[in-house]
Formats: sequence, structure tokens, C-alpha cells
Amino acid sequence: MPDVNQVDQYLLELINRHAIPGFDGFFRVSTHFGSVAFWLAAFAAYSLIGKKKLIAAIFILALLFGTVINEDIKNIVQRERPEGAIVGASLTPVNYSFPSQHAQTAFMLAALATALLGIKYGLYAYLFAGYVALSRMYLGVHYLTDVAAGAVIGIVIAELVMLALYFNGVTKKTGLTGRFIQLGGITPPVEIATRGQMIVGLIIFLTGTGIATLAMLTSQYIVSLVFIALTYIAILKLPLAYAFFKA
Repeated sequence: MPDVNQVDQYLLELINRHAIPGFDGFFRVSTHFGSVAFWLAAFAAYSLIGKKKLIAAIFILALLFGTVINEDIKNIVQRERPEGAIVGASLTPVNYSFPSQHAQTAFMLAALATALLGIKYGLYAYLFAGYVALSRMYLGVHYLTDVAAGAVIGIVIAELVMLALYFNGVTKKTGLTGRFIQLGGITPPVEIATRGQMIVGLIIFLTGTGIATLAMLTSQYIVSLVFIALTYIAILKLPLAYAFFKA
């Protein structure tokens, strides 16, 4: 029975054997729409000129949060990129393969778009995310399990972000997890967060993520993930502190 790596390699070669030369350049350029740098720049620009600044800020924070997690997992797993003379070889990625950052980013943004903007925008976003994931395989820079894991991790991160925002009173909109919590009759201690409360939460998030990033840059990947987890737990505990001070 073939193992996962053999199946991954077979599917990758199958896609590349049926590649359409006219699409090579198109995929090579458009795959960058799954880039973290692209979306950080886009949302940063929108936060300056757009009306929905809070939504832009949420996307930016989620991108930062997700990037650290992705790099940590990549360096813990250390799966090498696909090899061989394939369409995307000229992209020459410099980091590890599992999980796909582009797929993770695309699906995370799709899940956030669904929660914050509604199912109509979310549907288009998910179709786009699927295209980005396919482009990573078409270009030969990721295996199927890389993009599948990236997609799952991205959606999970989006759910965690929306859950934290909901319980901290930043937004009344929720992801799928939050809706199940609402059905269970659980309501957040903070109805509407004040500006001061949001600033406290932001400081804790940036501090924890900053420490996690420093740990990542010094190759302490497990330590980095631990700080990410502790930061998230601290943010979830904030509503209890808010409720205490309000009382």
C-alpha cells in the first residue's frame, strides 16, 4: 500500500503532466495573491483609506498570528519541497513545504470573510482560496497534503480569532464555532468592548506575538508555539477581567 508521500508525489506529477503551457505564467503570477506580504500591504492600505478599519485590523492581526504558527510548524516538521523539473521550479522557495502558507492564508481569509462579511463574500473567497491551493500544486511547490493542512490550519486560526473577538466584545459576529456557542446559550461577559479594553487586548496580543516571533527567529519553534498558545489563552481570559472591573 503506497504511503502518503508516494500518493503526494503521484498527484503532483499527474497535475504537472497535464499542465497547460499557456497557464504557466498566469499561475506563477496569480499564486502570489496567497502571499502574506501582499495581503498585509493591501489591508494596511485599506485601513488608511477604507471605511471598515476594524475589519482591516482583524485581518492584519490574523495574518500576523497565522504567519508565526505556520513558520513554527514548517520548521518543526521540516518537510522538503517537491523536487524535479516541474513547472514551478523557477520559484525556488526558500523555506520548508508543510504546511502551505499560501493555502493557509487564503483559507483563513475566506473563513474570516464569511464570518465578518457574510456568506456571499465568503463563497467567492473560498473559491479563490481553492484556486490558490491548486496553483501551489500546479507550480510544483507544494504537495496535496501541504495545501490541505494549510487550508485546515487557516480555517482553525480564523475560528480562534473570531472566538476571541466575540468573547472580548470587539464584534458580535462569529465564526462557526461561535454560533454553536451561541446556540448553547453562552454569552460573552463583555457586551461591547470600550476603546481602552481593545487597547489592552491589542497590547497583550502584540507582546505575546512579538515574543513568539523572537523565539521563532532564534529557532525556538516549540517555545514560539507555546507563547502563541499562552497569548491566546490570556486574550480569552480578558473578558473575565473586564467583567470584574465593571462590577
